Amino acid sequence: MSQLSFPITDFLSESIQRLADAEADAAAEAAALVEAVEEALADTSHTDLQDIGTLTHAVIDTYFDQIANVDIDIGTETIDSFVNTEGDAAFWTYVVTKAGTEIRAGIIIAAWDSVADSTPVFQDGVSTEDIGDTSGVVFTVDKTGNTVRLRATVTSNNWAIRVRRLLVG
Repeated sequence: MSQLSFPITDFLSESIQRLADAEADAAAEAAALVEAVEEALADTSHTDLQDIGTLTHAVIDTYFDQIANVDIDIGTETIDSFVNTEGDAAFWTYVVTKAGTEIRAGIIIAAWDSVADSTPVFQDGVSTEDIGDTSGVVFTVDKTGNTVRLRATVTSNNWAIRVRRLLVG
């Protein structure tokens, strides 16, 4: 876990503000999504629900990237990476599974300075209680050069991690 150079209350306050800002951005993007779906519905060339469903998923996938690493073995692996100038913060929703009997879902939050060579401020946000035991899966976020990476360290083989990333900024 990275060292914080300011009190945790300030960090939490800033995180809450960033979440509120991200929620406002997401609301605007959702409005655009609704508009696109309404336009698709008004388009009479779409004659069945499958066409509309396909369009809706395509629009959603434009805003939220889905990434999966379904065979993580002992050690540390990169789950997601991207150029740091694509945003100032990222939110990942995730699910960790192993053999369908060990499961955890949650949110990871990170922010970074894309100008300075800084270490991302990272919070392994909120997660569900474990089904089974997922304590052997630990997330980190780092920046190497111009690349931000979401990484997972696992203490046993055959984990699967699926994430959806939302970049902000």
